[in-house]
Amino acid sequence: MLKIPLNIQKFANSGTCYTNIADDSRFRVDWQTVNSEEDRIANNRDIINWQLYAELGHNYYSNAVRVDYVNINGQNVFAGYTWSNLYVGHHQLSSGTLTIAHNEDGNKNFNINLSGWTYSSNYYSGSQNFDLNKINRYAVTNSASGNNIEEFFSVNYTKYVSSYKYKLRISIPEVILLERIDYNTSGASFKLSQETIDSLYDRYGPLATFNLGFSVETWNNEGTSKLSDGNEKTINCKTDSKGRIRINNEWKNTTLYVRINNEWKKATPHIRINNEWKRGR
Repeated sequence: MLKIPLNIQKFANSGTCYTNIADDSRFRVDWQTVNSEEDRIANNRDIINWQLYAELGHNYYSNAVRVDYVNINGQNVFAGYTWSNLYVGHHQLSSGTLTIAHNEDGNKNFNINLSGWTYSSNYYSGSQNFDLNKINRYAVTNSASGNNIEEFFSVNYTKYVSSYKYKLRISIPEVILLERIDYNTSGASFKLSQETIDSLYDRYGPLATFNLGFSVETWNNEGTSKLSDGNEKTINCKTDSKGRIRINNEWKNTTLYVRINNEWKKATPHIRINNEWKRGR
């Protein structure tokens, strides 16, 4: 005895659309996604395989079973055919492959509907909506470049949704968030804020090396709600070798001078490394 299924379908990568039951028989369409996650993200699509079945509770003979059409996502994938000599049981009548493009935000709802009949004027129809699993359409941070904290940096990233807002999170990895800036153009040059530069000098001092992390976050269209933290790229950075002095709780760049023969001369700092004097900046 065939049972009428509950048509409850949430996000899925497979499903079934049934017709009504008549004469203890019905038709159904099964489907499954078959493409890789990498293909889904790169092309914002799902590729599905579909199969059309007849579930028959009686034997049907000459020109006794027909499916008029199968429509998936607005496309007729089966144009109609009549079969003879099908007996009690489940029979695969047809199959195929279909590509379904997702919306820009990665969501996609699609419909399957079909219609058919069997001998003795038993008519069948079915229709069901399905929500495909959402495709991750958040920004991917590809690379970060820069070195000296007082000079320019840039971050390259891939964005998939043009209407989303993107912000760059700059941090000492797993330690502290330094700052967050609007960053809607991949590869755009920027400088760290003076507050961030000063905080790095406070933490590390001059002539230090350390890691900074750069992550492109994805925010909603209004820029009010964060959708994804993004992945982090880390680069080795350094504080400048220029002389600096802290005045009134602010770091100031200084220039070294030396008095020779009663005249002030601009000096060049040197440092002794492995018994060799190295010229500073």
